[in-house]
Amino acid sequence: MKVRGYGEVLGEQPSASTGWKPIAEIIGGKETVTGFSSEKHGEIKMVFVCDNDGKPRWDQPRMQFGPAVDGKRAESAGAIIVPYYTKTDGMYVGLLDEERPLPMYRPNGDNSNHLYHALPRGFMQPRETMDVAAVRELGEETGKAAISVYNLGGFNEDTAFYAGYNSCYAIKVDDLIEARLRPDANEKILRCKFYSYPKEVNELVAQRKLDCGETLAALRLFDANIQYLL
Repeated sequence: MKVRGYGEVLGEQPSASTGWKPIAEIIGGKETVTGFSSEKHGEIKMVFVCDNDGKPRWDQPRMQFGPAVDGKRAESAGAIIVPYYTKTDGMYVGLLDEERPLPMYRPNGDNSNHLYHALPRGFMQPRETMDVAAVRELGEETGKAAISVYNLGGFNEDTAFYAGYNSCYAIKVDDLIEARLRPDANEKILRCKFYSYPKEVNELVAQRKLDCGETLAALRLFDANIQYLL
């Protein structure tokens, strides 16, 4: 899978289908692109951070998460799921092995590996509630059926850039029952593997094999709420 620049592709193929549409405004008599909008993900707009008198200090992109439904934009960015089950020897948490087309920068120079460990996650579909979306994404990405759902709370991915909120759920699963749902064909999910928690999961973090920020944040919320799940 190859990543190419937005303008490069549209220059060659003007009719290429795009999920993100430019937001254009007339500024000083000229049409100017001030951001991008996606029906599924929300909007990214350029904004200025200004002094109280309105004088601009710096500009930056700001993302407003959530699909627009009935003219109102959802406040939440999406659901992040911690699938788990318990056995006589302890608790196990499911992590996906997935391929991502954008390489992650790693300080040790190993930037060629596009295989990531991460928790299942996804966005709401129109008129879904977030807990319904979480159960659907669980089934699609792990193949497991939900036994119980617990809202862990959530977090803002980056308060400098995002106006949205990620909701996190701990979903207990039956490791023997399948949901018979499948992920979007565009998602390169290889498998869902369950690791002992916290031992094996912490080992992945310590070995720098689990460095997805959303996954680490959700696991911290899971850890803080674990007393309510036992």
